[in-house]
Order: sequence, then C-alpha cells, then structure tokens
Amino acid sequence: MKEIILDSWEEFDERLRAEMGTKKLAVVRNFMRNGFDKKGNEIDLYARARKSGTDRGPTSDVWAAPGFDYEGPSIKKPNEIFYANRVDLSGVQTKVLIPDGQGSGDYEIADVTKGSDGGEKGALECESAVIVYDPRKVEHKTVNEYWFKGDPLYAALFLFRLKPCDDEEQSSG
Repeated sequence: MKEIILDSWEEFDERLRAEMGTKKLAVVRNFMRNGFDKKGNEIDLYARARKSGTDRGPTSDVWAAPGFDYEGPSIKKPNEIFYANRVDLSGVQTKVLIPDGQGSGDYEIADVTKGSDGGEKGALECESAVIVYDPRKVEHKTVNEYWFKGDPLYAALFLFRLKPCDDEEQSSG
C-alpha cells in the first residue's frame, strides 16, 4: 500500500486518477485518523490502517441498516468488514455508487471528499484519512458494505492523509 500525503482534499480526485492509471474502479473508505475504543481509550486508526490495511479493529461496530447493509447472519469479524464507496473513474467526472435505501443504488457524479449534500457538512477534515482498495480483492456485499477476501493489506492500494495535520501536530508539540 502506498501512502500519499496531500496539501488539501481538493487534490484527491486528480491524484487518485493519476495513481490508478488505467484502472477505472476503486473502493474508497474515509475515516478519522484517531478514534476511541469501547472503553474510551484513544486509538491511532491511521497507524492501524498503515500496519493492517484497515482502520477497523476486532471490536469495531457492525451496522445492520435495512436496505444498506448485509442482511443475514454475519460470518465475518468486525475487522473483516468495512463500509465504503465504489467509485468509477472512467469518465471526466468521478461517479460514486450512491445507496438508494432499497438495497441497490445508482452511480452519480460526486466528490467523496465532500459531504453527502456536496457541501461542508460531512466533508473530510484535516483529521480524516482515506484508504483505497482494489475492488477485485474485496467482496461487494451491498451498495456500501464490503468483505475482505483475504488480508486487508493485500486489498489496500493507497492510504491518503493531509500534510497540514502533520504541520499542526509539530507546531503544537
């Protein structure tokens, strides 16, 4: 997995396209670089993703929203499941598979670094990170749920983060 540091999330789409080359489909997951376990202890999710290929751990939440998530007995551990967006880079503008809440979805022109409304609400922040997976190495269970076919590091292509966070951390330390 290649680690890529950007100055701004505005660079993400162009850089992803450059890194993907002729590959036109990707699975993109965004997450916060730091989180908390169920006991309230802080976890460096970015370091976990860099080491294991996923930010999810053995006690991560597993969702079961009807029409969005896998509906059936899960035979997977929480760190073998992840929630992400399938993106299509074949056109001039990036298309994202958007769930319709009925168990399927349609590709729409969208920016995965922006909020679901296309604006700042829900947009990626300095503390966010993005991991990009090869869609051939994950099992697409529902519109937004995927299961790793093997080691997550094998499926992970790129790990993105912003440089400004590093600058802020150094100046405050």
